[in-house]
Parts: sequence; C-alpha cells; structure tokens
Amino acid sequence: IDFANFPSPAGATATEPERPALKRVVLHGDWRQGTSRRFARWVTKHVWPRLRSEHHDALLSTTAHSDVTHELAQASLVVCAATDPGMATMPVLHALAMQQPVVASADALEGLPVCDNEHLLMTRGEGHWAQICLEALASPTLCWHMARIGRQLVEREFDITRQNGLVPMLGVDRPVRATRRLAA
Repeated sequence: IDFANFPSPAGATATEPERPALKRVVLHGDWRQGTSRRFARWVTKHVWPRLRSEHHDALLSTTAHSDVTHELAQASLVVCAATDPGMATMPVLHALAMQQPVVASADALEGLPVCDNEHLLMTRGEGHWAQICLEALASPTLCWHMARIGRQLVEREFDITRQNGLVPMLGVDRPVRATRRLAA
C-alpha cells in the first residue's frame, strides 16, 4: 500500500474518537467486475433491509474507482467480499489502510495475516452477513480497536516504502487462509 494515497484519517488518534451518529456502510470492491456488481445487488436485497430496520438513518454507498479514499474515510463500516480472485484482498487492504472497520468474507482475506475479531470481522456464510454487520455497528469501541490494529498491520506488512518499491506476494510466505481466533 502506498500510504501517500491512503493516509490515516484526520483525527485518528490513540484514543477512541467520537463516531458520528449517522451510520454509513460502504461496499468496497472492483465494480467493473460482474461478480462485484452481483455481490452489491445481493447485499442490497438480503443484508441492507435488515441493517435499515435497526438503523433507520443509515446510508449505503459504494466506492468509485477514481477516489476510493473519500468514500472509505466517511465509512462507519466497510464491507468486502471476494469477487475477483486476482485482486480479492485489495479492497480489504484499502479499508484497513484507511483505518476503517471491516467486515469481509473468508475468500476476501485469502493470504492476509489477519485474525477475526482482532483486525476485522469475518463472515461465515451468506446468512451471517447481516448479523455481523449489525454487531459491528452496535459496537463503536470494537470497530475503533479493530480499525487501529488493522492500520498497524498494513503499515507493518504492506507499506510499499518498506518493501523497496516491491509489492509483497500474498500466499508465498503468509498463511493460505485468514485465521479465526478461538474463544479461550
């Protein structure tokens, strides 16, 4: 990640910031791909009605190709799913780099050294998306903590300036799948 393009959001501090009352859920993906568009339609049909039933003033938006940072910076929650196998992890890395809370499918996390409930929230199937998004929106402290830890992970592992301009290859020296922490 080139942090010149993905700066830490204004006001990002070591203490929990005040979150606006308005809930903005941002779908992040490559909208040129048919699979991304199908995922967005599925979310609006199956997930969004449930979120709106509990958060009447919530907004749903998608990122645009030209300036994803603007939409990501406004997010209360970023939702990512694997859509294009070649670039599945990039939307997750973008959102983590912008220090935003993320809900993602396991496929979107392929090869990333992340843990469920630490860096982000991982869904466990179609029926789980709405519930996990509602849990995230209900817990600003958890979201802030995950966003901060996620940003630190991206700074440590995926900062292009620390890689001598080379982008690390996912899956080569990293776990094949994201891990899920088990309750003690």
